[in-house]
Amino acid sequence: MKSNYKSALERIDKVKDMEALMRLEESFERLYRNGIFTEKQFFELDYIMLHKSNVLRGYESLKKAY
Repeated sequence: MKSNYKSALERIDKVKDMEALMRLEESFERLYRNGIFTEKQFFELDYIMLHKSNVLRGYESLKKAY
């Protein structure tokens, strides 16, 4: 059985745009407030989502340039 944390990592990996990433961030915040993620897991997910947002912004700016 997959852990909630591993499922969250897979969900981040599947995100294709900033709108979806923002929805996912809200979902993770709700899960954290309800005790599904530990503080450490939540901060790690936040760090990974920050990196993902930088990647997505890079791709979006490349799309606009062409």
